[in-house]
Amino acid sequence: MRYSLVLFDFDGTLADSLSRALSIYHQIAPGLGLKPITDIDAARMMPTRKLLRHLGVRFWRLPKLLRAYQAAAAEHAHEQRLHPGIANVLRTLHASGHRLGILSSNREDVIRTCLRANDVEQLFTFVVGYPKLFGKAKALRAILKSEKLDRSNVLFVGDELRDLEAGRKTKVATVAVTWGFHHEILLYQGAPAYMVRDPSELPGVVASPYPLIDIRSYESSDETEVVALWAKCGLTRPWNDPHKDIRRKQKIRGDLFLVGELDGTIIGTAMGGYDGHRGWIYYLGVAPEHRRKGYGRALLAEAERLLRANGCPKINLQVRTGNEDAIAFYRKLGYALDEVVSLGKRLEIDAA
Repeated sequence: MRYSLVLFDFDGTLADSLSRALSIYHQIAPGLGLKPITDIDAARMMPTRKLLRHLGVRFWRLPKLLRAYQAAAAEHAHEQRLHPGIANVLRTLHASGHRLGILSSNREDVIRTCLRANDVEQLFTFVVGYPKLFGKAKALRAILKSEKLDRSNVLFVGDELRDLEAGRKTKVATVAVTWGFHHEILLYQGAPAYMVRDPSELPGVVASPYPLIDIRSYESSDETEVVALWAKCGLTRPWNDPHKDIRRKQKIRGDLFLVGELDGTIIGTAMGGYDGHRGWIYYLGVAPEHRRKGYGRALLAEAERLLRANGCPKINLQVRTGNEDAIAFYRKLGYALDEVVSLGKRLEIDAA
């Protein structure tokens, strides 16, 4: 069994709590001098810290807001329903021998009341109610230590970017679910190992036979292997010398040149670029025998994360005419066709 423990966030991931959360927030917000949430779609596109700033929440007042919210949520915990299909998924995972746990910013007693009301409390080995909105990585490390777990055997399932960031900081594989609070496009920035859009997909992800790839920055010793991979993927062209492309990239933001390894073999690459105005993606490719396993998506997500961290507001990329599979791939990940004509002028001739 690959994942001996499946760890879940609670609100939004297991509990269908968004509408109640909004109702509670609007009840307590006036007394705390906070702004209302008037555009839920816009809110779902904001990382948590940005949303809090937008609502006027000063971080020194965050504990008070959290306590007020949890107290109000406790009054209705016995009425809180799980997302449709979640209970069956939990039973399936438990019956398959997986241990189940919860790591949430909500209170343990509130969580257990809801689980009990939905007849699934007995399926969980433990429930951790971490008392802070931020810092799940610290709590996750504590769970790994207390449960004597190898991080490679743990899968963390969440619906917010901060859940995915906790997994990345602790090197625990993550699953992003799209039925919770944060929008799918925002979740991709957390570079999840998996993205699921329906609870019924979760058992298949947990039982996935595909190992995760290690994504790191390119090193000079990778050149021969990378060029061979590009040729295998059909990314090279006679007028572009791949060796020169690599050397040029190493001179300017080489940290944005990524490789994905599987058992010590490079099976994918992504080359990012940023000029202070727009970000670019080049040489995104995965070895043909390793496609349709989520590796290309993982490489792209990590490149996007690095570009965003550098203040990049928009990413552009080019797809060769007729490559419909590539266009469909990017469209699924939130990319759209820009109504522009791409022009180019070669300043240096690579071909002999």
